[in-house]
Amino acid sequence: MTRGEIIDDYRRLNANDRSAFRRWLVVNMVAGALVVSALIAVTSVYSGADSSTASAQKDAVKVHAQAR
Repeated sequence: MTRGEIIDDYRRLNANDRSAFRRWLVVNMVAGALVVSALIAVTSVYSGADSSTASAQKDAVKVHAQAR
């Protein structure tokens, strides 16, 4: 289904179906925004300085072999 066909299908809907579709879109946008906000909150909580990846990046790299 191409974009033009989707727009044509929307235009053919009656007023009640259009308003129901708009409500469905708004509910999905709000739910998506809540999920994204929760993911950002979780990553900010678990990205502290005491995590193993953050401390591993701060450690100095030791070179065991010498160049000739």
